[in-house]
Amino acid sequence: MDLAAGWRLRIVVPVTASAGERVETEAHQSEGNTIVLSAPNLIGYEVSYYTIEGHRKGKVRLKFASAEMTKGGKTVPEAQAPRLSFSLPNGTKFVRLVYLVRASRADHNMAIAAANSKAALAALTVELRANPSACESRGDVFCSWVPAGVAVRPEQLTPAKDSAASPA
Repeated sequence: MDLAAGWRLRIVVPVTASAGERVETEAHQSEGNTIVLSAPNLIGYEVSYYTIEGHRKGKVRLKFASAEMTKGGKTVPEAQAPRLSFSLPNGTKFVRLVYLVRASRADHNMAIAAANSKAALAALTVELRANPSACESRGDVFCSWVPAGVAVRPEQLTPAKDSAASPA
């Protein structure tokens, strides 16, 4: 999916007891189509929003809009942008979310790819689908895998009914 102005990214990062630790889940019961899981080392989650802005000469830019941390059932706004697991190079013009499906539509890896030309981005995408180890930044392309457990979700912003402004 190519990112464009008028959209935003919602990024959800789990917060564990030890920084950098992966969320460990345990199955407790299974009944019919319902599986109950727990994650003893999960203490909360952080949600951040980045608007996607269009700039001159076709460039897109991610701009921090807001963030909040939820721990112990309480949600608190964060004043600063959280550290992302990827950082787009300055001057990037085209950004794409690439989903590589494994066993099912719900079982996938996600990469963030960027380039200064549509042709370079298209070539990287073809290469990435054929060879997932091709996800690396080199020359005029950028590629970074979204870490396991982190959700990056594009959302289209819709204009407010009583205003020309879009919600953040």
